[in-house]
Amino acid sequence: MELQEAIIARYSCRSFTERAIDSALLKTCVETAGLAPSACNSQPWKFHIIQDPAMVALTQPFTKHAAFIVVEEQKPVVSERIVNRMKNQEFHQVDIGIACAYLCLQAAELGLDTCMIGYFHEKKIKELLQIPDKKRIRLVIAVGYGSQQRRKTDRKTLQDSLTIHESLKEIASFYSIAVSLKGRMRMDILAYCAVIGALFLLASIVDLLRSCLKELRQIRDMLRTSQLVELQKVMKEAGVETEEAAE
Repeated sequence: MELQEAIIARYSCRSFTERAIDSALLKTCVETAGLAPSACNSQPWKFHIIQDPAMVALTQPFTKHAAFIVVEEQKPVVSERIVNRMKNQEFHQVDIGIACAYLCLQAAELGLDTCMIGYFHEKKIKELLQIPDKKRIRLVIAVGYGSQQRRKTDRKTLQDSLTIHESLKEIASFYSIAVSLKGRMRMDILAYCAVIGALFLLASIVDLLRSCLKELRQIRDMLRTSQLVELQKVMKEAGVETEEAAE
């Protein structure tokens, strides 16, 4: 089978026959997966093959007759950690995905059907395979002989998934537009932040003015009260003097 034929033949199989799988075929699939490229050649994977029916029964019911290949993530090497931090990218997870694609294509070439499973009971599988809690299982791949015909699936057209940039000038133009838009977005964000800041400042000034006005009113009331008391005192004294003069 040619590579293109294997790519076309591969599909996500969810129903398998009880036909036994030669362990040598599974080993070949894993061996091919090990040839996949990885960041800094870190090869951040370890594969576990499960063929024991009792162990298989603990996995998803719809794949109960399949063998399973559990993909355990290995600790990235120092060089990959550095690259991950610099690029803000988890390359080892991407690497595992590439390796699993290799595995599934090799399985298709050998006449086997596969299904990558991302939703599984990680804790149960760790206990089953005695994998330490600190380790992560990234994928489980069901492998076997499909019991049903391949179902038709929709795929994006080439037009929907491909853009061809025919010249450097076009790329440069696109880049300049992107930079321009980025600059405008940055200016818009700065302007928005400035407006928000101005509104907060205005609100603070209004609150301060209200507080000052309140204090001024209190001072006014105090002065009025003080003046009234003083006036009453003066009038009282004046009244007493008048009475004394009258006597």
